[in-house]
Amino acid sequence: MNTDNEEFFENNTFKINKLVSKILILMNLLAPLFAVLSYFKIFQIERRFIILSEILIFPFSVITLILVYGFNFPNFKENHPETYENIQHSAKYFGLLGTSYILALLGTNAHIGIYIGYSLIVFLSCLYYDVKLTMFLAAVNYIAMIFSQYGKSLNRFKEGITYGASPLADCIAFSAGFTIEFIFVVLIAYSMTKKNKKTLHSAIERNEKLEQTQLDFMKFVPLVLKKHEIVTGFHVEHTVQYVRMLCNKLKSEGYYKEELTKKNIELFSAAANLHDIGKIYIPDHILMKPGKFTPQEFEMMKKHPEIGCEIIQAMPKIYNEEFNKVAAQMALCHHERYDGTGYPNKLKGNEIPLCARIMAVADVTDALLSYRPYKPAFSIEKTMKIIEEGKGTQFEPVIADAIIQLKDEIKKYAEERAASEKDLIIKETHWREQERESLLRGQTVSE
Repeated sequence: MNTDNEEFFENNTFKINKLVSKILILMNLLAPLFAVLSYFKIFQIERRFIILSEILIFPFSVITLILVYGFNFPNFKENHPETYENIQHSAKYFGLLGTSYILALLGTNAHIGIYIGYSLIVFLSCLYYDVKLTMFLAAVNYIAMIFSQYGKSLNRFKEGITYGASPLADCIAFSAGFTIEFIFVVLIAYSMTKKNKKTLHSAIERNEKLEQTQLDFMKFVPLVLKKHEIVTGFHVEHTVQYVRMLCNKLKSEGYYKEELTKKNIELFSAAANLHDIGKIYIPDHILMKPGKFTPQEFEMMKKHPEIGCEIIQAMPKIYNEEFNKVAAQMALCHHERYDGTGYPNKLKGNEIPLCARIMAVADVTDALLSYRPYKPAFSIEKTMKIIEEGKGTQFEPVIADAIIQLKDEIKKYAEERAASEKDLIIKETHWREQERESLLRGQTVSE
Protein backbone atom coordinates (compact mmCIF):
# COMPACT_ATOMS: atom_id res chain seq x y z
CA MET A 1 0.00 0.00 0.00
CA ASN A 2 1.43 3.41 -0.92
CA THR A 3 1.93 6.29 1.49
CA ASP A 4 -1.16 8.25 0.49
CA ASN A 5 -3.30 5.14 0.89
CA GLU A 6 -1.84 4.48 4.33
CA GLU A 7 -2.37 8.08 5.39
CA PHE A 8 -5.96 8.11 4.14
CA PHE A 9 -6.96 4.87 5.87
CA GLU A 10 -5.16 5.87 9.08
CA ASN A 11 -7.06 9.17 9.16
CA ASN A 12 -10.28 7.40 8.26
CA THR A 13 -9.83 4.92 11.13
CA PHE A 14 -9.51 7.80 13.57
CA LYS A 15 -12.59 9.56 12.16
CA ILE A 16 -14.79 6.44 12.41
CA ASN A 17 -13.39 5.68 15.85
CA LYS A 18 -14.61 9.15 16.87
CA LEU A 19 -18.05 8.36 15.48
CA VAL A 20 -18.24 5.05 17.37
CA SER A 21 -17.07 6.74 20.59
CA LYS A 22 -19.84 9.33 20.22
CA ILE A 23 -22.41 6.57 19.76
CA LEU A 24 -21.17 4.91 22.95
CA ILE A 25 -21.31 8.21 24.82
CA LEU A 26 -24.89 8.75 23.65
CA MET A 27 -25.77 5.25 24.86
CA ASN A 28 -25.26 6.55 28.40
CA LEU A 29 -28.58 8.35 27.90
CA LEU A 30 -30.41 5.05 27.56
CA ALA A 31 -30.54 4.29 31.28
CA PRO A 32 -32.08 7.69 32.20
CA LEU A 33 -34.45 7.32 29.24
CA PHE A 34 -35.55 3.86 30.40
CA ALA A 35 -36.09 5.24 33.90
CA VAL A 36 -38.28 8.10 32.60
CA LEU A 37 -40.31 5.80 30.31
CA SER A 38 -40.81 3.30 33.11
CA TYR A 39 -41.82 6.07 35.51
CA PHE A 40 -44.56 7.19 33.13
CA LYS A 41 -45.47 3.50 32.54
CA ILE A 42 -44.91 3.74 28.79
CA PHE A 43 -43.23 0.39 29.21
CA GLN A 44 -41.76 -1.37 32.23
CA ILE A 45 -38.03 -1.86 32.60
CA GLU A 46 -36.79 -3.33 35.84
CA ARG A 47 -34.70 -0.97 37.94
CA ARG A 48 -31.89 -3.50 38.28
CA PHE A 49 -31.75 -3.85 34.48
CA ILE A 50 -31.51 -0.07 34.11
CA ILE A 51 -28.67 0.10 36.64
CA LEU A 52 -26.89 -2.88 35.06
CA SER A 53 -27.16 -1.24 31.62
CA GLU A 54 -25.48 1.96 32.82
CA ILE A 55 -22.81 0.03 34.74
CA LEU A 56 -21.82 -1.72 31.50
CA ILE A 57 -22.25 1.17 29.07
CA PHE A 58 -20.30 3.78 31.06
CA PRO A 59 -16.90 2.00 31.27
CA PHE A 60 -17.09 0.94 27.60
CA SER A 61 -17.73 4.53 26.52
CA VAL A 62 -14.99 5.99 28.74
CA ILE A 63 -12.33 3.45 27.72
CA THR A 64 -13.14 3.95 24.02
CA LEU A 65 -12.96 7.72 24.49
CA ILE A 66 -9.52 7.40 26.12
CA LEU A 67 -8.23 5.10 23.37
CA VAL A 68 -9.48 7.37 20.59
CA TYR A 69 -8.62 10.81 21.97
CA GLY A 70 -6.13 10.14 24.78
CA PHE A 71 -3.16 9.47 22.49
CA ASN A 72 -4.13 11.68 19.56
CA PHE A 73 -1.60 14.48 19.94
CA PRO A 74 1.15 15.32 17.41
CA ASN A 75 4.25 14.49 19.48
CA PHE A 76 3.00 11.03 20.40
CA LYS A 77 1.91 10.25 16.82
CA GLU A 78 5.24 11.44 15.43
CA ASN A 79 7.49 9.73 18.00
CA HIS A 80 5.50 6.50 18.37
CA PRO A 81 3.70 5.94 15.04
CA GLU A 82 3.38 2.16 15.43
CA THR A 83 2.05 2.42 18.98
CA TYR A 84 -0.44 5.08 17.92
CA GLU A 85 -1.61 2.93 15.00
CA ASN A 86 -2.01 -0.10 17.31
CA ILE A 87 -4.01 1.96 19.81
CA GLN A 88 -6.39 3.19 17.10
CA HIS A 89 -6.66 -0.36 15.79
CA SER A 90 -7.54 -1.57 19.30
CA ALA A 91 -10.06 1.27 19.71
CA LYS A 92 -11.71 0.18 16.46
CA TYR A 93 -12.34 -3.36 17.74
CA PHE A 94 -13.07 -2.34 21.32
CA GLY A 95 -15.65 0.26 20.30
CA LEU A 96 -17.50 -1.94 17.82
CA LEU A 97 -17.42 -5.05 20.02
CA GLY A 98 -18.46 -2.97 23.03
CA THR A 99 -21.43 -1.56 21.13
CA SER A 100 -22.35 -5.07 19.99
CA TYR A 101 -22.15 -6.39 23.56
CA ILE A 102 -24.29 -3.54 24.91
CA LEU A 103 -26.93 -4.11 22.23
CA ALA A 104 -26.92 -7.83 23.06
CA LEU A 105 -27.49 -7.02 26.74
CA LEU A 106 -30.34 -4.64 25.94
CA GLY A 107 -31.85 -7.24 23.62
CA THR A 108 -32.30 -9.76 26.44
CA ASN A 109 -35.05 -7.61 27.93
CA ALA A 110 -38.53 -8.79 27.05
CA HIS A 111 -39.76 -5.23 26.44
CA ILE A 112 -36.89 -3.96 24.26
CA GLY A 113 -36.84 -4.94 20.60
CA ILE A 114 -33.27 -5.11 19.29
CA TYR A 115 -33.24 -6.52 15.77
CA ILE A 116 -32.11 -4.02 13.17
CA GLY A 117 -29.67 -2.68 15.78
CA TYR A 118 -27.32 -5.59 15.08
CA SER A 119 -27.10 -4.45 11.48
CA LEU A 120 -25.93 -1.04 12.71
CA ILE A 121 -22.66 -2.56 13.93
CA VAL A 122 -22.05 -4.35 10.64
CA PHE A 123 -22.75 -1.22 8.58
CA LEU A 124 -20.57 0.85 10.91
CA SER A 125 -17.71 -1.56 10.24
CA CYS A 126 -18.14 -0.90 6.49
CA LEU A 127 -16.93 2.66 7.07
CA TYR A 128 -13.46 1.31 7.88
CA TYR A 129 -13.22 -0.21 4.36
CA ASP A 130 -11.90 -3.44 5.91
CA VAL A 131 -13.53 -6.61 4.54
CA LYS A 132 -12.05 -8.85 7.25
CA LEU A 133 -13.32 -6.53 9.97
CA THR A 134 -16.80 -6.46 8.43
CA MET A 135 -17.03 -10.26 8.23
CA PHE A 136 -15.63 -10.65 11.74
CA LEU A 137 -18.17 -8.19 13.16
CA ALA A 138 -20.96 -9.93 11.22
CA ALA A 139 -20.08 -13.29 12.79
CA VAL A 140 -19.74 -11.79 16.29
CA ASN A 141 -23.03 -9.94 15.98
CA TYR A 142 -24.86 -13.02 14.78
CA ILE A 143 -23.62 -15.07 17.74
CA ALA A 144 -24.47 -12.19 20.09
CA MET A 145 -27.93 -12.00 18.56
CA ILE A 146 -28.58 -15.73 19.18
CA PHE A 147 -27.54 -15.52 22.84
CA SER A 148 -29.44 -12.27 23.28
CA GLN A 149 -32.56 -13.74 21.70
CA TYR A 150 -32.38 -16.76 23.99
CA GLY A 151 -32.08 -14.44 27.01
CA LYS A 152 -35.09 -12.51 25.72
CA SER A 153 -37.06 -15.78 25.34
CA LEU A 154 -36.25 -16.75 28.94
CA ASN A 155 -37.47 -13.38 30.18
CA ARG A 156 -40.59 -13.61 28.00
CA PHE A 157 -41.42 -16.97 29.54
CA LYS A 158 -41.02 -15.52 33.03
CA GLU A 159 -43.58 -12.86 32.13
CA GLY A 160 -45.88 -15.29 30.38
CA ILE A 161 -45.25 -13.88 26.90
CA THR A 162 -44.34 -16.65 24.49
CA TYR A 163 -44.79 -17.89 20.96
CA GLY A 164 -43.44 -21.38 21.57
CA ALA A 165 -43.67 -24.32 23.93
CA SER A 166 -40.29 -23.49 25.51
CA PRO A 167 -37.74 -20.69 25.64
CA LEU A 168 -35.63 -22.58 23.08
CA ALA A 169 -38.58 -22.93 20.69
CA ASP A 170 -39.38 -19.24 21.15
CA CYS A 171 -35.75 -18.33 20.44
CA ILE A 172 -35.62 -20.48 17.30
CA ALA A 173 -38.86 -18.99 16.00
CA PHE A 174 -37.55 -15.44 16.25
CA SER A 175 -33.97 -16.27 15.27
CA ALA A 176 -34.97 -18.05 12.04
CA GLY A 177 -36.53 -14.94 10.52
CA PHE A 178 -33.75 -12.73 11.82
CA THR A 179 -31.13 -15.03 10.34
CA ILE A 180 -32.55 -14.67 6.84
CA GLU A 181 -32.62 -10.87 7.19
CA PHE A 182 -29.12 -10.83 8.65
CA ILE A 183 -27.71 -12.85 5.74
CA PHE A 184 -28.92 -10.14 3.35
CA VAL A 185 -27.37 -7.47 5.61
CA VAL A 186 -24.03 -9.29 5.59
CA LEU A 187 -24.03 -9.74 1.81
CA ILE A 188 -24.78 -6.05 1.28
CA ALA A 189 -22.15 -4.99 3.82
CA TYR A 190 -19.53 -7.29 2.27
CA SER A 191 -20.22 -5.97 -1.23
CA MET A 192 -20.17 -2.34 -0.05
CA THR A 193 -16.91 -2.72 1.83
CA LYS A 194 -15.08 -4.58 -0.93
CA LYS A 195 -16.26 -2.35 -3.77
CA ASN A 196 -15.76 0.92 -1.89
CA LYS A 197 -12.26 -0.01 -0.77
CA LYS A 198 -11.28 -0.96 -4.32
CA THR A 199 -12.74 2.28 -5.66
CA LEU A 200 -10.94 4.34 -3.01
CA HIS A 201 -7.60 2.63 -3.67
CA SER A 202 -7.98 3.36 -7.35
CA ALA A 203 -8.96 7.00 -6.78
CA ILE A 204 -6.13 7.63 -4.31
CA GLU A 205 -3.56 6.03 -6.60
CA ARG A 206 -4.75 8.08 -9.58
CA ASN A 207 -4.57 11.25 -7.49
CA GLU A 208 -1.13 10.29 -6.19
CA LYS A 209 0.15 9.68 -9.73
CA LEU A 210 -1.23 13.04 -10.85
CA GLU A 211 0.36 14.86 -7.92
CA GLN A 212 3.67 13.06 -8.45
CA THR A 213 3.58 13.93 -12.15
CA GLN A 214 3.04 17.57 -11.21
CA LEU A 215 6.05 17.48 -8.88
CA ASP A 216 8.19 15.56 -11.38
CA PHE A 217 7.39 18.20 -13.98
CA MET A 218 9.35 20.66 -11.84
CA LYS A 219 12.51 18.71 -12.77
CA PHE A 220 12.03 20.21 -16.22
CA VAL A 221 12.80 23.67 -14.83
CA PRO A 222 16.60 23.26 -14.44
CA LEU A 223 16.85 22.07 -18.05
CA VAL A 224 14.99 25.16 -19.25
CA LEU A 225 17.19 27.39 -17.10
CA LYS A 226 20.34 25.74 -18.50
CA LYS A 227 19.25 26.70 -21.99
CA HIS A 228 18.75 30.24 -20.79
CA GLU A 229 21.77 30.45 -18.47
CA ILE A 230 23.79 27.37 -17.62
CA VAL A 231 25.10 28.41 -14.20
CA THR A 232 21.61 28.89 -12.75
CA GLY A 233 20.49 25.57 -14.26
CA PHE A 234 23.27 23.63 -12.54
CA HIS A 235 22.76 25.60 -9.34
CA VAL A 236 19.08 24.68 -9.17
CA GLU A 237 19.85 20.98 -9.73
CA HIS A 238 22.33 21.02 -6.85
CA THR A 239 20.14 22.89 -4.39
CA VAL A 240 17.27 20.44 -4.90
CA GLN A 241 19.55 17.69 -3.60
CA TYR A 242 20.92 19.82 -0.75
CA VAL A 243 17.41 20.76 0.39
CA ARG A 244 16.41 17.09 0.50
CA MET A 245 19.59 16.20 2.42
CA LEU A 246 19.01 19.04 4.88
CA CYS A 247 15.37 18.14 5.51
CA ASN A 248 16.19 14.51 6.22
CA LYS A 249 19.13 15.46 8.44
CA LEU A 250 17.10 17.96 10.48
CA LYS A 251 14.33 15.41 10.94
CA SER A 252 16.76 12.65 12.00
CA GLU A 253 18.29 15.06 14.55
CA GLY A 254 14.83 15.71 16.03
CA TYR A 255 14.25 19.21 14.60
CA TYR A 256 10.95 20.25 12.98
CA LYS A 257 9.65 16.67 13.04
CA GLU A 258 6.06 17.84 12.75
CA GLU A 259 6.80 20.09 9.77
CA LEU A 260 9.26 17.78 7.97
CA THR A 261 6.88 14.98 7.12
CA LYS A 262 7.69 12.75 4.15
CA LYS A 263 5.13 14.67 2.13
CA ASN A 264 6.58 18.09 3.02
CA ILE A 265 10.14 16.98 2.31
CA GLU A 266 9.00 16.05 -1.20
CA LEU A 267 7.27 19.43 -1.54
CA PHE A 268 10.32 21.36 -0.28
CA SER A 269 12.64 19.45 -2.63
CA ALA A 270 10.40 19.91 -5.66
CA ALA A 271 9.82 23.59 -4.86
CA ALA A 272 13.60 24.18 -4.77
CA ASN A 273 13.51 23.81 -8.56
CA LEU A 274 11.74 27.17 -8.74
CA HIS A 275 13.62 29.20 -6.14
CA ASP A 276 15.64 31.09 -8.79
CA ILE A 277 12.97 31.19 -11.52
CA GLY A 278 12.96 34.99 -11.22
CA LYS A 279 16.44 35.10 -12.80
CA ILE A 280 14.89 34.68 -16.23
CA TYR A 281 14.09 38.39 -15.84
CA ILE A 282 17.74 39.32 -15.25
CA PRO A 283 19.74 40.23 -18.40
CA ASP A 284 22.37 37.71 -19.48
CA HIS A 285 25.24 40.17 -19.27
CA ILE A 286 24.56 40.54 -15.54
CA LEU A 287 23.95 36.85 -14.82
CA MET A 288 27.13 35.78 -16.65
CA LYS A 289 29.28 38.73 -15.66
CA PRO A 290 32.80 37.50 -14.81
CA GLY A 291 33.47 40.32 -12.36
CA LYS A 292 31.85 42.09 -9.42
CA PHE A 293 28.43 43.68 -9.89
CA THR A 294 28.09 47.46 -9.98
CA PRO A 295 25.59 48.89 -7.42
CA GLN A 296 23.03 49.25 -10.23
CA GLU A 297 23.57 45.66 -11.41
CA PHE A 298 23.24 44.35 -7.87
CA GLU A 299 19.95 46.22 -7.44
CA MET A 300 18.73 44.57 -10.64
CA MET A 301 19.84 41.14 -9.36
CA LYS A 302 18.01 41.73 -6.06
CA LYS A 303 14.71 41.86 -7.94
CA HIS A 304 14.75 38.15 -8.83
CA PRO A 305 13.08 36.92 -5.58
CA GLU A 306 10.01 39.11 -6.07
CA ILE A 307 9.86 38.36 -9.81
CA GLY A 308 10.10 34.64 -9.03
CA CYS A 309 7.29 34.90 -6.50
CA GLU A 310 5.08 36.68 -9.03
CA ILE A 311 5.72 33.97 -11.65
CA ILE A 312 4.88 31.18 -9.19
CA GLN A 313 1.72 32.91 -8.03
CA ALA A 314 0.54 32.94 -11.64
CA MET A 315 1.07 29.16 -11.98
CA PRO A 316 -1.85 26.68 -11.99
CA LYS A 317 -2.54 25.19 -8.56
CA ILE A 318 -0.41 22.12 -7.83
CA TYR A 319 -0.80 19.63 -4.97
CA ASN A 320 -3.93 21.38 -3.65
CA GLU A 321 -2.01 24.68 -3.83
CA GLU A 322 0.44 23.48 -1.14
CA PHE A 323 3.27 23.34 -3.68
CA ASN A 324 2.56 26.87 -4.91
CA LYS A 325 2.69 28.23 -1.38
CA VAL A 326 6.01 26.57 -0.56
CA ALA A 327 7.58 27.48 -3.91
CA ALA A 328 6.51 31.14 -3.58
CA GLN A 329 7.95 31.33 -0.06
CA MET A 330 11.24 29.82 -1.21
CA ALA A 331 11.54 32.14 -4.19
CA LEU A 332 10.67 35.28 -2.23
CA CYS A 333 12.57 34.62 0.99
CA HIS A 334 15.71 32.60 0.20
CA HIS A 335 17.87 35.76 0.39
CA GLU A 336 16.46 36.85 3.74
CA ARG A 337 18.96 36.57 6.58
CA TYR A 338 18.31 35.14 10.03
CA ASP A 339 19.37 38.43 11.66
CA GLY A 340 16.95 40.49 9.55
CA THR A 341 19.49 42.13 7.23
CA GLY A 342 18.56 40.25 4.06
CA TYR A 343 16.31 41.17 1.16
CA PRO A 344 13.70 41.89 -0.15
CA ASN A 345 11.69 42.35 3.09
CA LYS A 346 14.30 42.15 5.88
CA LEU A 347 12.48 39.31 7.61
CA LYS A 348 14.06 37.98 10.79
CA GLY A 349 14.27 34.59 12.52
CA ASN A 350 11.06 32.57 12.33
CA GLU A 351 9.42 35.32 10.29
CA ILE A 352 11.24 33.60 7.44
CA PRO A 353 9.33 30.42 6.45
CA LEU A 354 11.12 27.18 7.34
CA CYS A 355 11.37 26.13 3.67
CA ALA A 356 13.17 29.39 2.86
CA ARG A 357 15.52 29.11 5.87
CA ILE A 358 16.53 25.67 4.59
CA MET A 359 16.78 26.97 1.03
CA ALA A 360 19.04 29.82 2.14
CA VAL A 361 21.66 27.40 3.51
CA ALA A 362 21.42 25.12 0.46
CA ASP A 363 21.69 28.14 -1.85
CA VAL A 364 24.86 29.55 -0.29
CA THR A 365 26.46 26.11 0.10
CA ASP A 366 26.20 25.47 -3.63
CA ALA A 367 27.24 29.01 -4.58
CA LEU A 368 30.45 28.56 -2.57
CA LEU A 369 31.26 25.02 -3.72
CA SER A 370 30.59 25.61 -7.41
CA TYR A 371 32.73 27.18 -10.10
CA ARG A 372 31.53 30.54 -11.38
CA PRO A 373 32.93 32.70 -14.19
CA TYR A 374 33.88 35.26 -11.54
CA LYS A 375 35.38 32.84 -8.95
CA PRO A 376 36.84 29.34 -8.52
CA ALA A 377 35.00 26.63 -6.58
CA PHE A 378 35.77 26.89 -2.87
CA SER A 379 37.02 23.84 -0.98
CA ILE A 380 34.60 21.98 1.28
CA GLU A 381 36.62 23.13 4.31
CA LYS A 382 36.42 26.82 3.36
CA THR A 383 32.73 26.47 2.51
CA MET A 384 31.88 24.91 5.86
CA LYS A 385 33.92 27.54 7.67
CA ILE A 386 31.90 30.30 6.01
CA ILE A 387 28.66 28.52 6.91
CA GLU A 388 29.87 28.20 10.50
CA GLU A 389 30.67 31.91 10.63
CA GLY A 390 27.18 32.71 9.35
CA LYS A 391 25.38 30.87 12.15
CA GLY A 392 22.90 33.15 13.89
CA THR A 393 23.49 36.02 11.47
CA GLN A 394 22.93 34.76 7.93
CA PHE A 395 21.61 31.29 8.81
CA GLU A 396 19.48 29.60 11.43
CA PRO A 397 22.02 27.82 13.68
CA VAL A 398 20.44 24.33 13.66
CA ILE A 399 20.19 24.35 9.84
CA ALA A 400 23.79 25.53 9.50
CA ASP A 401 24.84 22.75 11.90
CA ALA A 402 22.93 20.23 9.79
CA ILE A 403 24.77 21.16 6.56
CA ILE A 404 28.10 21.02 8.39
CA GLN A 405 27.26 17.51 9.62
CA LEU A 406 26.51 16.58 5.99
CA LYS A 407 30.00 17.68 4.95
CA ASP A 408 31.13 14.31 3.57
CA GLU A 409 27.94 13.72 1.57
CA ILE A 410 28.00 17.26 0.20
CA LYS A 411 31.66 16.94 -0.77
CA LYS A 412 31.07 13.68 -2.63
CA TYR A 413 28.07 15.07 -4.51
CA ALA A 414 29.91 18.28 -5.49
CA GLU A 415 33.13 16.56 -6.58
CA GLU A 416 31.30 14.10 -8.85
CA ARG A 417 29.98 16.98 -10.95
CA ALA A 418 32.63 19.67 -10.57
CA ALA A 419 34.93 18.96 -13.54
CA SER A 420 32.32 18.30 -16.24
CA GLU A 421 30.15 21.22 -15.18
CA LYS A 422 33.12 23.61 -15.05
CA ASP A 423 34.05 22.73 -18.63
CA LEU A 424 30.49 23.32 -19.83
CA ILE A 425 30.26 26.66 -17.99
CA ILE A 426 33.59 27.84 -19.47
CA LYS A 427 32.44 26.81 -22.94
CA GLU A 428 29.10 28.57 -22.49
CA THR A 429 30.76 31.71 -21.12
CA HIS A 430 33.21 31.80 -24.03
CA TRP A 431 30.38 31.41 -26.54
CA ARG A 432 28.39 34.21 -24.94
CA GLU A 433 31.45 36.48 -24.88
CA GLN A 434 31.96 35.85 -28.58
CA GLU A 435 28.30 36.59 -29.19
CA ARG A 436 28.53 39.86 -27.23
CA GLU A 437 31.63 41.01 -29.15
CA SER A 438 30.04 40.07 -32.49
CA LEU A 439 26.94 42.03 -31.67
CA LEU A 440 29.05 45.04 -30.74
CA ARG A 441 30.59 44.81 -34.24
CA GLY A 442 27.10 44.61 -35.72
CA GLN A 443 27.47 40.95 -36.63
CA THR A 444 25.83 37.69 -35.56
CA VAL A 445 27.89 34.77 -34.22
CA SER A 446 27.28 32.75 -37.39
CA GLU A 447 28.60 35.62 -39.54
